[in-house]
Amino acid sequence: MKKRVLSLILAVVLACALATPAGAYDMGKIGSQNRVSVGGEHAAYIDKDNTLWMWGWNNRGQLGNSTTENFSTPVKVMENVCAVSCGLWNTAAIRTDGSLWTWGNGQSPQKILEDVVSVSCGVQYPGAIKKDGSLWVWGDAWKNRYSYLGINEDFHSPVRRMDDVAAFSSGILPAVIKTDKTLWLWANVTPEVYPQYIMQGNPAVEKVLDDVSALSCGHYDGMAAIQADGSLWTWGSNRFGELGIGNKETGENFEFKKIMDQVTSVSVGNGYMCAVKEDGTLWAWGVNMWGNLGNGRVSNDSLMMTSRDDWGPYLIQTTPVKVAGNVAEVHAGGENETMYTIIVKSDGSLWYCGICQAESIGSLVPGNQKLNLNYFNGEFAIQTVPAMIPGISVAPTAYPSTQTVDVDGKAIEFQCYALKEGNGMTNYIKLRDLADILNGSAVQFEVGWNGNVTITTGKSYTKNGSEQNTPFSGNRTYKEVTDQTMVDGKAADLAAFTLTDDAGGGYTYYKLRDLGAALGFKVDWTAERGIFIETK
Repeated sequence: MKKRVLSLILAVVLACALATPAGAYDMGKIGSQNRVSVGGEHAAYIDKDNTLWMWGWNNRGQLGNSTTENFSTPVKVMENVCAVSCGLWNTAAIRTDGSLWTWGNGQSPQKILEDVVSVSCGVQYPGAIKKDGSLWVWGDAWKNRYSYLGINEDFHSPVRRMDDVAAFSSGILPAVIKTDKTLWLWANVTPEVYPQYIMQGNPAVEKVLDDVSALSCGHYDGMAAIQADGSLWTWGSNRFGELGIGNKETGENFEFKKIMDQVTSVSVGNGYMCAVKEDGTLWAWGVNMWGNLGNGRVSNDSLMMTSRDDWGPYLIQTTPVKVAGNVAEVHAGGENETMYTIIVKSDGSLWYCGICQAESIGSLVPGNQKLNLNYFNGEFAIQTVPAMIPGISVAPTAYPSTQTVDVDGKAIEFQCYALKEGNGMTNYIKLRDLADILNGSAVQFEVGWNGNVTITTGKSYTKNGSEQNTPFSGNRTYKEVTDQTMVDGKAADLAAFTLTDDAGGGYTYYKLRDLGAALGFKVDWTAERGIFIETK
């Protein structure tokens, strides 16, 4: 069944490859929201104050600032934003109150939904997930260029078409991850008739993979999914080597191909893919004509494009290559022959590689190489290795995790958040969780707040109901604690950060070893016990 479904999908998208422009495709990940997004020729990011900024082409009003003027530098668009998705010529954003706003094609930002937690614009058919797990979809941009805004019945307002959805990604066709972590694709549906299927509630979806945590849907070029064990799987077209399987053969690529392990983030661009591993390394493969892979425009294969014979060989990389380190996430995009990659480092800084046209996404970096192609009427710059975009950053990301700790011989599973530090992940434990676990022991302590976090040793802990039950939904942005943590009235040098939960409550996280040193209990590790705490 899997092979039949995927072969039908691939046949459909290859048939449409020459008729449809390519674009950007956000990763859909369970419990995660995109704070950076790359569209056809425009990009967006949300800063640490939840303000949305955009730059690039604006010929259709996709920047949402009431003009059609292109901007080489970011312009402020909207405040109180927690997620953004850029399509080809449109944009959608979720505000912190859960409202969903869309704009583009001359339309200013308009609210179309409430209680939204995730959105993906894709190429033609946007969709959003509400808090209750329902999937809402809209758009028929093949027939009406305004329809992907979802602003009235004539333009296909959002309709509810699926429940129990945990993640959604839209490329030329969409896919969903359900709450049971199964991956579902729309099968045997061409883009021309897809709106009829999904708008009329046609259940033309089939399960194709189990235990999936994230996915990214591309153009005709392919799709990728990350399973819960961190393994990355690709499928679809392979004409540019974008499946990462070591060749550019386009034959039997309907089955899922395992590419690598320990992957946390993936983005399918226009003929290429990028992935981030648990150790923070960035890997890329596929089309490399514009240096968009970020490896110095080094490739292991090429392809002559008959429609672009004045370009020379079309450079491609058929196997994943390591590009950079200390990376948190990656976003691939572009339209037609322009390709861009924006990299988010662990510290929240944004880096860029790809084509460097004026008034476009790549206008913020000068480029490190020059190309001269007749198609572009002369010489232009490209950035072939990641270059930091000056003056732009997003709040860094903390990742949900669990850590089993032996506490005086009893195994306790802590709900943690991990930061990418160096070449790996470091778990931080919520202070109130630890206080609750150690309450009644010889090293019990109370937690308070007086403008600083206060810890009083030897005093029993007072619960507030959040212990081991913090209502977080996936990855969170965090803020480093700059104020001192006070232990028995004295300042303690403890690295810490704060997270805000879905209800607006703030919680502080610390390294377990630091707390042990400050509060007088032993923290260590052995092969037999793993991480353990001794309070006696």
